[in-house]
Amino acid sequence: MKKETFLIQGMHCVSCVLTIEQVLKKVPGVKNASVSLMSERATIEYEEPATPEILKNAVAGTGYKLIIQTDNVSAESIYGVHTTMGAKPGGGAEHDHHKMLKEAEIKILKKKFIFGAVLSVFVIILSFPEFIPLAGRIIGFYYYLFLPLRFCFGSVGNFGAALFTA
Repeated sequence: MKKETFLIQGMHCVSCVLTIEQVLKKVPGVKNASVSLMSERATIEYEEPATPEILKNAVAGTGYKLIIQTDNVSAESIYGVHTTMGAKPGGGAEHDHHKMLKEAEIKILKKKFIFGAVLSVFVIILSFPEFIPLAGRIIGFYYYLFLPLRFCFGSVGNFGAALFTA
């Protein structure tokens, strides 16, 4: 029986945690799964036939990302501060992977918010054709502005994520 801790990306609420836990517990071979929202980690006890790849695919099916440890890099070293190769501790070459991942996620969310806000202003303006004379003539354009808002930034899906990856 193995007990491993994995990094989970994309969680934002308790419902996300419960969804991931339920999916992990349904994987054959998983004895126990515990997901923490605050640390964004999943501690999983499993045995054959479960493997980290199967666990990753199960979590990916719910829309989240489970990061498998590779090259002797564990979730603890991803979350913790460590030095780069050949650097001395405290020598200024330290970096925090978890902080870097969160900053990248925040950067993407800021871009999505700004782009969505700009498009929303145009959608609002075009939704009042009686006050804006040109809005009635270009009402078809309204739908072309609305579709990215709905599919890229709305609740339908995250189809526009590729537009904003760093």
